[in-house]
Amino acid sequence: MRLLISIISLAVLAVGFYFGHKAYEEMPKKILTLGGIFIGDPEANVLVSYGKPSSESETEVREKVFYKTAFYTEYLALGPAARIFKYKGKDENSLLVEQICISGYWPHYKQWNVNGIGIGSSLKSLLDRLGEPTSIDIRSDKLAAMYSYSQYNLFFEIEEGSVAYYCVTDGGNYVYTN
Repeated sequence: MRLLISIISLAVLAVGFYFGHKAYEEMPKKILTLGGIFIGDPEANVLVSYGKPSSESETEVREKVFYKTAFYTEYLALGPAARIFKYKGKDENSLLVEQICISGYWPHYKQWNVNGIGIGSSLKSLLDRLGEPTSIDIRSDKLAAMYSYSQYNLFFEIEEGSVAYYCVTDGGNYVYTN
């Protein structure tokens, strides 16, 4: 009788652990990486992983901080797609990844989705999955809105009810520069 109770108890614990662990894995998490690159990685890591960018901005200096943006554009069957890396550093030789953005017609490969949301995901899916954003900023023409989730290091631009692009960031809420 004790053996039977012990076996049933262990089975209940095992089932509880399995479903509890599965629910934990499916919870939204803070994102620090995308496509093998981490926020805070040096520019050299991006160059080693992705090669020379398709194009890049001139290095800009504001208040003794250097900024640069690199674009990696691919032309896929459904249209153009881009990975965009924004850098920040104390000089041109110490630029670190500050943002990783994805835009365009990427297939819904798991590596390009964050917390189950990718390009083309509906606003409803975004809100169901991640809940209320920490901030919403509506573009001046009122045709798009930026949904920031600082607790996950993410922001999404929504156009026509779906995700047009998204970025993994170093945190904070993002707004349009109207």
